[in-house]
Amino acid sequence: MERRTASFLGIATSVLLALLVAACSFANPVIAPPNLAPPAHLATSASPTQPNMPSPAIVTGFLSTESDLLIYVPTAARTVTRPRVLVALHGFGGNGPSFGREFVEEADRRGWVLVAPTFHYRDIADPDKIRQDDVTFAPRLKALLDELPVRTGLAVAKRAHLFGFSRGAQMAHRFALFYPKQVSGVASLAAGTYTLPMRTLRVADVDTSLPLPYGLADVEQQIGSPGSESDLRAVSFWVAVGGRDNRVADVPRSWDALVGKDRVERATEYSRILTRFGAATELAVFPDAGHEVTPAMRKAGCKYLGDVDRAGLAVAP
Repeated sequence: MERRTASFLGIATSVLLALLVAACSFANPVIAPPNLAPPAHLATSASPTQPNMPSPAIVTGFLSTESDLLIYVPTAARTVTRPRVLVALHGFGGNGPSFGREFVEEADRRGWVLVAPTFHYRDIADPDKIRQDDVTFAPRLKALLDELPVRTGLAVAKRAHLFGFSRGAQMAHRFALFYPKQVSGVASLAAGTYTLPMRTLRVADVDTSLPLPYGLADVEQQIGSPGSESDLRAVSFWVAVGGRDNRVADVPRSWDALVGKDRVERATEYSRILTRFGAATELAVFPDAGHEVTPAMRKAGCKYLGDVDRAGLAVAP
């Protein structure tokens, strides 16, 4: 991929224009309730608990009885003092249980408690709707993580791993920006837009504000008190994309001047931004993949998150 050669001043000036332009909106899909019945070989070993009810002991298997949420506790979680939580975040028009089932094998192997919620995103191009959805759904995800000990009967690690695809990748990295003290590692695959870990951009010797969803200038007003920059630097990021996921028409134009014109350019540039910011970051480009989650992608992302724990890159649970 060729490097973008525009001067910084040209890029910065374009940012000012981009923030004034709203992208075209997309039609909302109809999302059918998924079938939550687990595969035969993954049948639960205990009766499901009711949502928000205390568990008298550690239970394993599929715990959620809700049509839009999967919670899975592997047997291996019993042997871990504070098991890590993996949050699997689906893309636009998807649902948590269907997306989350693809991570059950990794959860079993690594002893992770698996959580896959459903978020009904309204738009993938309109910056204002993207912001509204994220500041609505991120606190809901935080509340879900906070109540996991009650739902599962386990004293889980306070910091979770997040694996997001497409629109879910946007939610994953923004959740880390909003609540860095609750995140250990982020696997962001094929995001279409990104939020920069900064409040301003220097334009002609003047600091220009970057509000959500471009930056963090107004994060206190939108979310509340965020973590510090040092908290965010403690989070590790795997930024990945398919090499053929490079259709310019597939992503909104408002981010062009900030991170590039397609998903490959944007993943590459965002990984550079995170590295300059001081966060441990790894870029992965899968040459033969398009806009998808292949088994190799899923395995590589989960391996990265597992390596974060083993290498001690993350702060204490």
